[in-house]
Amino acid sequence: PLLVMSQSKQILQLLNDGEKHCVTEILERMFIVDYRRRMCDLKEQGYNLISEPCGGRCGRRHNSGVHCWQLKRELKQGILI
Repeated sequence: PLLVMSQSKQILQLLNDGEKHCVTEILERMFIVDYRRRMCDLKEQGYNLISEPCGGRCGRRHNSGVHCWQLKRELKQGILI
């Protein structure tokens, strides 16, 4: 049987490298109708997601308030989470 990865897991897989990813990149890589809801879902699950204006860091000129997202990893009692 074909296994389909949830949209939240797809986003998490992308962000797992710890780098900043522009919303434009996220939307181009996967078809997600409401990526903001998926980001909220991940935050509610305890993932520490950082969002900040892209400002063209991705190499594209944005004419709106496009944001970059990053999964922030923290050390807790010597364990990387």
